[in-house]
Amino acid sequence: MSDFTTYGWVRLHRKLFKNPLWLNEQFTRGQAWIDLFANANHKDSHFWVRGNLIKVKRGQLGWSQLTMAGRWKWSEGRVKRFLIYLKNEGAIEVAASSITTTISILNYDKYQIDEGADEGTDSEQTEEQTASRQRTYKNDKNDKNDKNTILPAQGAGGETNAIIELFKTVNPSYANLYKRISERKAVERLLKLHGREKLEKVIAVLSQSNTERYAPTITTPIQLENKYAQLEAFWVKRKREGTKVIEV
Repeated sequence: MSDFTTYGWVRLHRKLFKNPLWLNEQFTRGQAWIDLFANANHKDSHFWVRGNLIKVKRGQLGWSQLTMAGRWKWSEGRVKRFLIYLKNEGAIEVAASSITTTISILNYDKYQIDEGADEGTDSEQTEEQTASRQRTYKNDKNDKNDKNTILPAQGAGGETNAIIELFKTVNPSYANLYKRISERKAVERLLKLHGREKLEKVIAVLSQSNTERYAPTITTPIQLENKYAQLEAFWVKRKREGTKVIEV
Protein backbone atom coordinates (compact mmCIF):
# COMPACT_ATOMS: atom_id res chain seq x y z
CA MET A 1 0.00 0.00 0.00
CA SER A 2 1.10 3.59 -0.58
CA ASP A 3 2.73 5.41 2.33
CA PHE A 4 0.04 7.87 3.34
CA THR A 5 2.29 9.69 5.81
CA THR A 6 4.41 11.26 3.08
CA TYR A 7 1.42 13.50 2.35
CA GLY A 8 0.40 14.37 5.92
CA TRP A 9 -2.99 13.54 7.36
CA VAL A 10 -6.26 14.94 8.66
CA ARG A 11 -8.53 13.99 11.56
CA LEU A 12 -12.13 12.96 10.88
CA HIS A 13 -14.74 12.35 13.56
CA ARG A 14 -16.11 8.78 13.66
CA LYS A 15 -19.66 10.11 13.42
CA LEU A 16 -18.97 11.03 9.78
CA PHE A 17 -18.81 7.33 8.93
CA LYS A 18 -22.36 6.77 10.18
CA ASN A 19 -23.76 9.60 8.07
CA PRO A 20 -26.18 8.61 5.27
CA LEU A 21 -23.98 10.48 2.79
CA TRP A 22 -21.21 8.00 3.55
CA LEU A 23 -23.43 4.92 3.46
CA ASN A 24 -26.13 5.46 0.84
CA GLU A 25 -24.18 4.36 -2.25
CA GLN A 26 -21.99 1.44 -3.22
CA PHE A 27 -18.48 1.87 -1.85
CA THR A 28 -15.36 2.28 -3.96
CA ARG A 29 -12.32 0.23 -2.95
CA GLY A 30 -10.71 3.35 -1.52
CA GLN A 31 -13.82 4.10 0.52
CA ALA A 32 -13.90 0.54 1.85
CA TRP A 33 -10.24 0.83 2.88
CA ILE A 34 -10.95 4.05 4.78
CA ASP A 35 -14.05 2.47 6.32
CA LEU A 36 -11.92 -0.28 7.84
CA PHE A 37 -9.70 2.34 9.46
CA ALA A 38 -12.69 4.32 10.71
CA ASN A 39 -14.25 1.30 12.40
CA ALA A 40 -11.13 -0.32 13.82
CA ASN A 41 -10.88 -0.31 17.61
CA HIS A 42 -8.83 2.53 19.07
CA LYS A 43 -8.29 0.44 22.22
CA ASP A 44 -8.48 -3.23 23.21
CA SER A 45 -12.07 -4.37 23.61
CA HIS A 46 -14.45 -7.30 23.13
CA PHE A 47 -17.97 -8.14 22.04
CA TRP A 48 -20.30 -11.14 22.07
CA VAL A 49 -21.58 -13.10 19.09
CA ARG A 50 -24.20 -15.77 19.85
CA GLY A 51 -22.72 -16.36 23.29
CA ASN A 52 -19.11 -16.37 22.06
CA LEU A 53 -16.67 -13.79 23.44
CA ILE A 54 -14.70 -12.12 20.65
CA LYS A 55 -11.64 -10.14 21.74
CA VAL A 56 -10.34 -7.37 19.50
CA LYS A 57 -7.18 -5.34 20.00
CA ARG A 58 -6.33 -1.80 19.00
CA GLY A 59 -6.24 -1.60 15.21
CA GLN A 60 -8.55 -4.60 14.79
CA LEU A 61 -12.21 -5.01 13.95
CA GLY A 62 -14.47 -8.04 14.08
CA TRP A 63 -16.67 -7.96 10.98
CA SER A 64 -17.94 -10.91 9.00
CA GLN A 65 -17.66 -10.75 5.23
CA LEU A 66 -21.47 -10.67 5.19
CA THR A 67 -21.42 -7.53 7.34
CA MET A 68 -18.94 -5.83 5.02
CA ALA A 69 -20.96 -6.85 1.98
CA GLY A 70 -24.10 -5.30 3.45
CA ARG A 71 -22.37 -2.11 4.58
CA TRP A 72 -20.43 -1.57 1.35
CA LYS A 73 -23.23 -2.85 -0.93
CA TRP A 74 -20.90 -5.40 -2.46
CA SER A 75 -21.21 -9.10 -3.16
CA GLU A 76 -19.51 -11.41 -0.67
CA GLY A 77 -17.19 -12.50 -3.46
CA ARG A 78 -16.01 -8.94 -4.03
CA VAL A 79 -15.39 -8.50 -0.30
CA LYS A 80 -13.32 -11.68 -0.23
CA ARG A 81 -11.23 -10.58 -3.22
CA PHE A 82 -10.68 -7.13 -1.70
CA LEU A 83 -9.46 -8.60 1.60
CA ILE A 84 -7.09 -10.91 -0.30
CA TYR A 85 -5.76 -7.87 -2.20
CA LEU A 86 -5.15 -5.92 1.03
CA LYS A 87 -3.47 -8.95 2.60
CA ASN A 88 -1.18 -9.45 -0.41
CA GLU A 89 -0.27 -5.74 -0.25
CA GLY A 90 0.81 -6.16 3.37
CA ALA A 91 -1.94 -3.84 4.60
CA ILE A 92 -3.93 -6.24 6.77
CA GLU A 93 -3.99 -9.67 8.35
CA VAL A 94 -7.19 -11.71 8.35
CA ALA A 95 -8.29 -14.41 10.78
CA ALA A 96 -11.61 -15.97 9.72
CA SER A 97 -13.82 -18.30 11.75
CA SER A 98 -17.38 -19.61 11.58
CA ILE A 99 -18.43 -16.75 13.89
CA THR A 100 -16.76 -13.66 12.44
CA THR A 101 -13.70 -12.33 10.61
CA THR A 102 -11.06 -10.48 12.61
CA ILE A 103 -9.15 -7.94 10.54
CA SER A 104 -5.88 -6.50 11.83
CA ILE A 105 -4.75 -3.28 10.16
CA LEU A 106 -0.96 -3.36 9.97
CA ASN A 107 0.83 -0.11 10.90
CA TYR A 108 -2.41 1.20 12.42
CA ASP A 109 -0.49 3.31 14.96
CA LYS A 110 1.69 4.75 12.23
CA TYR A 111 -1.30 6.08 10.33
CA GLN A 112 -3.03 7.32 13.48
CA ILE A 113 -0.11 9.01 15.23
CA ASP A 114 2.87 9.76 12.95
CA GLU A 115 2.17 13.08 11.25
CA GLY A 116 5.27 13.06 9.04
CA ALA A 117 8.20 15.44 8.82
CA ASP A 118 6.43 17.89 6.53
CA GLU A 119 3.75 18.74 9.09
CA GLY A 120 5.88 21.04 11.27
CA THR A 121 8.79 20.95 13.70
CA ASP A 122 9.49 17.96 15.89
CA SER A 123 8.45 19.90 18.99
CA GLU A 124 5.15 20.93 17.38
CA GLN A 125 4.44 17.32 16.44
CA THR A 126 5.31 16.11 19.92
CA GLU A 127 3.02 18.67 21.56
CA GLU A 128 0.14 17.80 19.25
CA GLN A 129 0.62 14.06 19.70
CA THR A 130 0.75 14.49 23.49
CA ALA A 131 -2.45 16.55 23.42
CA SER A 132 -4.10 13.92 21.21
CA ARG A 133 -3.17 11.14 23.65
CA GLN A 134 -4.49 13.20 26.56
CA ARG A 135 -7.81 13.71 24.77
CA THR A 136 -8.03 10.00 24.00
CA TYR A 137 -7.29 9.13 27.65
CA LYS A 138 -9.93 11.61 28.82
CA ASN A 139 -12.52 10.18 26.43
CA ASP A 140 -11.74 6.62 27.51
CA LYS A 141 -12.03 7.64 31.16
CA ASN A 142 -15.36 9.32 30.49
CA ASP A 143 -16.60 6.18 28.75
CA LYS A 144 -15.77 4.13 31.85
CA ASN A 145 -17.36 6.64 34.20
CA ASP A 146 -20.47 6.78 32.04
CA LYS A 147 -21.19 3.11 32.71
CA ASN A 148 -22.05 3.95 36.30
CA THR A 149 -23.74 7.30 35.64
CA ILE A 150 -27.51 7.39 35.75
CA LEU A 151 -30.17 9.99 35.06
CA PRO A 152 -33.45 10.54 36.90
CA ALA A 153 -36.28 8.32 35.72
CA GLN A 154 -38.62 11.24 35.10
CA GLY A 155 -38.25 14.38 33.02
CA ALA A 156 -37.57 15.23 29.39
CA GLY A 157 -36.94 12.66 26.71
CA GLY A 158 -40.33 10.96 26.54
CA GLU A 159 -39.67 9.62 23.03
CA THR A 160 -36.31 8.27 24.15
CA ASN A 161 -37.93 6.62 27.18
CA ALA A 162 -40.57 5.03 24.94
CA ILE A 163 -37.95 3.45 22.69
CA ILE A 164 -35.90 2.20 25.63
CA GLU A 165 -39.05 0.72 27.16
CA LEU A 166 -39.34 -1.51 24.08
CA PHE A 167 -35.95 -3.05 24.87
CA LYS A 168 -37.43 -4.64 28.00
CA THR A 169 -39.00 -7.24 25.73
CA VAL A 170 -35.55 -7.99 24.33
CA ASN A 171 -33.57 -7.78 27.57
CA PRO A 172 -35.78 -7.86 30.70
CA SER A 173 -32.71 -7.71 32.97
CA TYR A 174 -32.02 -4.09 31.95
CA ALA A 175 -34.50 -2.59 34.42
CA ASN A 176 -32.52 0.65 34.72
CA LEU A 177 -31.53 0.87 31.08
CA TYR A 178 -33.40 4.13 30.55
CA LYS A 179 -31.25 5.80 33.22
CA ARG A 180 -27.88 5.20 31.59
CA ILE A 181 -26.58 8.25 29.74
CA SER A 182 -24.67 6.20 27.15
CA GLU A 183 -27.77 4.14 26.28
CA ARG A 184 -29.99 7.23 26.04
CA LYS A 185 -27.49 8.95 23.74
CA ALA A 186 -27.46 5.88 21.52
CA VAL A 187 -31.26 5.96 21.28
CA GLU A 188 -31.22 9.67 20.43
CA ARG A 189 -28.75 9.03 17.59
CA LEU A 190 -30.81 6.09 16.31
CA LEU A 191 -33.99 8.16 16.36
CA LYS A 192 -32.31 10.93 14.43
CA LEU A 193 -30.94 8.52 11.84
CA HIS A 194 -33.87 6.12 11.36
CA GLY A 195 -36.98 7.74 12.88
CA ARG A 196 -39.25 6.37 15.58
CA GLU A 197 -41.56 4.29 13.38
CA LYS A 198 -38.76 2.31 11.76
CA LEU A 199 -36.89 1.93 15.04
CA GLU A 200 -39.97 0.47 16.74
CA LYS A 201 -40.31 -2.11 13.95
CA VAL A 202 -36.65 -3.08 14.22
CA ILE A 203 -36.80 -3.57 18.00
CA ALA A 204 -39.97 -5.61 17.64
CA VAL A 205 -38.13 -8.30 15.65
CA LEU A 206 -34.94 -8.41 17.75
CA SER A 207 -36.18 -11.13 20.11
CA GLN A 208 -36.70 -13.42 17.13
CA SER A 209 -33.54 -12.51 15.21
CA ASN A 210 -31.33 -12.89 18.30
CA THR A 211 -32.10 -16.61 18.34
CA GLU A 212 -31.34 -17.21 14.67
CA ARG A 213 -28.08 -18.59 13.40
CA TYR A 214 -25.56 -16.03 12.11
CA ALA A 215 -27.67 -13.12 13.36
CA PRO A 216 -25.93 -10.43 15.45
CA THR A 217 -26.94 -10.53 19.10
CA ILE A 218 -28.54 -7.19 20.04
CA THR A 219 -30.07 -6.52 23.46
CA THR A 220 -29.29 -2.84 24.12
CA PRO A 221 -29.49 0.46 22.19
CA ILE A 222 -25.69 0.72 22.00
CA GLN A 223 -25.47 -2.76 20.50
CA LEU A 224 -28.19 -1.88 17.99
CA GLU A 225 -26.31 1.26 16.96
CA ASN A 226 -22.99 -0.58 16.58
CA LYS A 227 -24.43 -3.63 14.82
CA TYR A 228 -27.18 -2.07 12.71
CA ALA A 229 -25.25 -2.71 9.49
CA GLN A 230 -24.73 -6.34 10.51
CA LEU A 231 -28.45 -6.70 11.18
CA GLU A 232 -29.33 -5.26 7.77
CA ALA A 233 -26.86 -7.61 6.11
CA PHE A 234 -28.43 -10.55 7.94
CA TRP A 235 -31.90 -9.57 6.66
CA VAL A 236 -30.57 -9.27 3.12
CA LYS A 237 -29.05 -12.74 3.35
CA ARG A 238 -32.29 -14.23 4.67
CA LYS A 239 -34.25 -12.67 1.81
CA ARG A 240 -31.82 -14.10 -0.72
CA GLU A 241 -32.33 -17.53 0.86
CA GLY A 242 -36.06 -17.13 0.38
CA THR A 243 -36.83 -16.88 4.08
CA LYS A 244 -39.76 -14.65 5.00
CA VAL A 245 -38.64 -11.69 7.08
CA ILE A 246 -40.47 -8.70 8.51
CA GLU A 247 -39.97 -5.63 6.35
CA VAL A 248 -38.49 -2.67 8.24
